Amino acid sequence: MEQTPDQNSAPILEAIEEYHRLDRYGFTPPGHRQGRGVDSRTLDALGLDTFRSDLLATAGLDDRLSRGGVLSRAEDLMAEAVGADKAFFSTCGSSLSVKAAILAVTRGRGEILISRDAHKSVTAGLLFSGLQPCWIPVRYDEDLHLAHPPSPDSVEEMWQRHPDAAAAVVVSPTPTARARTSRPSLRSAIPAASRSSSTRRGAHTCRSTTACPRGRWTPGRTSAW
Repeated sequence: MEQTPDQNSAPILEAIEEYHRLDRYGFTPPGHRQGRGVDSRTLDALGLDTFRSDLLATAGLDDRLSRGGVLSRAEDLMAEAVGADKAFFSTCGSSLSVKAAILAVTRGRGEILISRDAHKSVTAGLLFSGLQPCWIPVRYDEDLHLAHPPSPDSVEEMWQRHPDAAAAVVVSPTPTARARTSRPSLRSAIPAASRSSSTRRGAHTCRSTTACPRGRWTPGRTSAW
């Protein structure tokens, strides 16, 4: 019987704690050597703790073969938390993850549904892929003068208008911390024909991008970035 992930565990934080407890030292980047190679003026301004836990996951917190499963266990916890099949942690911030998710689920062909409030990294993903965007209108709040993520009805309408679109990309929360409609109600907005088969960015805790391939938004079968 498969064991349910323990959401109270934190594999990366636990590995950092163990690294310091065992007073380990690896001959790997970063060059500041957890603060040992930083000049005194920088240490005075930023403090040692800024650098002390700047560690590699592979050949750092874990061995070169990642046999401790530090990163994979953390990704599994993330996937379970957001109801995804698989989560992928990426470097270079969420912008790179957005591009990777778009290219992965569309293979750079056809149309893609994108909420009008999308981050500029999504636009960059369009340039890289050559996809044709179909913009999903957002909900504008006249009182707060802010844009909310698209409603389920808006997403459903766009799927109906563009049934051959390769994917839909929705980013939530927005830069103004506006969250999209909950996953179940957004899923219910996708036409039945588009949910027939299975597979966020994605999601990570403070900001998520869900790149949903056409016909593949089903419970527990999304990919998180």
